[in-house]
Amino acid sequence: MKVSLGTNAANRETLHPVVYDSATLINPHIIALGDTGSGKTTLFRRIITDGQIVDKGAGEVQPIFYVFDAHDDMHVPGASSVKFSESTDFGYNPLALNPDPDFGGIRKRVRSFISTINNTSHKLGPRQEKVLRDILFDLYTSRGFNPEIPDTWALRPEDSQVPNLPADRQYLDVPYEERVLARNAGAQDFDRTVGAWWCFKEQYTGALLRWPPKSFGRQYPTLRDAISFAKAKHKQIFFGASQASMQKLDAFYRASRTLHSKRLAALKRSGGIDDPRKIEEIEESLAKQKAVLIDAFIDHVNHVATGYELDNYMKYADADVLESVIDRLENLYAIGIFRSVPPPFSPHAAVRRMVISALGKEERQIFVDIQLEELFQRAVQRGLQKHVRDVIILDEAHLYIQSDTDHIINKIMNEGRKFGLMLVLASQNPKHFTPDQLAGPGTKIILGLDPLYNNYVMTNLGLPLPALQFVRPRQKLVVLFKKSSDKTSTAWVNIDHRPELFS
Repeated sequence: MKVSLGTNAANRETLHPVVYDSATLINPHIIALGDTGSGKTTLFRRIITDGQIVDKGAGEVQPIFYVFDAHDDMHVPGASSVKFSESTDFGYNPLALNPDPDFGGIRKRVRSFISTINNTSHKLGPRQEKVLRDILFDLYTSRGFNPEIPDTWALRPEDSQVPNLPADRQYLDVPYEERVLARNAGAQDFDRTVGAWWCFKEQYTGALLRWPPKSFGRQYPTLRDAISFAKAKHKQIFFGASQASMQKLDAFYRASRTLHSKRLAALKRSGGIDDPRKIEEIEESLAKQKAVLIDAFIDHVNHVATGYELDNYMKYADADVLESVIDRLENLYAIGIFRSVPPPFSPHAAVRRMVISALGKEERQIFVDIQLEELFQRAVQRGLQKHVRDVIILDEAHLYIQSDTDHIINKIMNEGRKFGLMLVLASQNPKHFTPDQLAGPGTKIILGLDPLYNNYVMTNLGLPLPALQFVRPRQKLVVLFKKSSDKTSTAWVNIDHRPELFS
């Protein structure tokens, strides 16, 4: 991929062009450093405009550009733009599986989902993490996706066969606890034959868009499915026969321990049992509790349906932990970005602009982490690439980057090149990046920084002070290229004015 940046200021006579060429660099990643108004958005437009010009003779294909717009100001001509907020009726399903037996599967998806949550300031505790993992594994298993059998991970065409339903009806995926809301919003009735509320298709607007269309057959679970499943476990475990039996068993063991303690105390005092009446009273009480316990367990055995009731009790017995996990999942769902209906991007658009300005800081971070993880896994599955296939553009990079080497941005920076992934990270403050993150990308562009950061840039990028003093926002920039030969070159660039970049 090639991007024209301007002309070399060191040679005024020949006006030698300065071109970013990913094929000559150690990797295609770019870090752009510049204050507000220094030309970062114009640089993004250059990358997108020139990056769509491919050399098919060299085997290049047009890359897809993923623009994450945190301020709704990165308007790019020809982009397919979608705005995300808590009121949108579309989003991404964080529990959809990659069915590839080597790069996908249930364990990777669950691990990635939990890791994304833990990258926020409110990490899951060890017990919360275990309960959430158990919930997700049990949910997948209940839907016919077996963690141990890769053949079950893919959806087959026959899985989504729709029953013979009236053509004028739109069936809705309404949770049981929202049935009154659905009725008030205009749902016509509940069809017991398929277990779903419905409305007439021409009425599927407004408040009814809160609920996505009902999916029939075998489908990947959604975040809302996980919430409903966890709530059902809560009710089943804590209000069912298993809980009653376990409570009585606990009481029986407590009484047994009391009897044993009293016998030991009596033996220590006199070498024998000096008050047999007290012991008899305890034994009688214990016998009564034993009878009640036997009745409870007979009732429990009579209600066993799956054979996993005891296992479920052991996994979900801590009510506080289970409730806290449910609360966390509900808070995630309330963000509005996790829906079963995919966002309405144009399927043929080379530029996908995701406007996330309505999301909070941690919500944006979760959104970006999940999207980048999906792009990375898809790229790994695609295999080794000679050219750039996906370009990820992140302005205000400090909102997303972390120092943890296992964080997805660092993984892409270190491993993405060979799979055709390119990162473009922009920030006003070079200190938002660690020295390793500054050193990693093959290209660093200085668009205009506050002199306060001069010493930091000079130390970590090796630029002389005159180079930083040369920079003029929107007029002159300095760029450092790290070639594949591991040699670094520096260019002082006069930015060429291209009207199409400002339209």
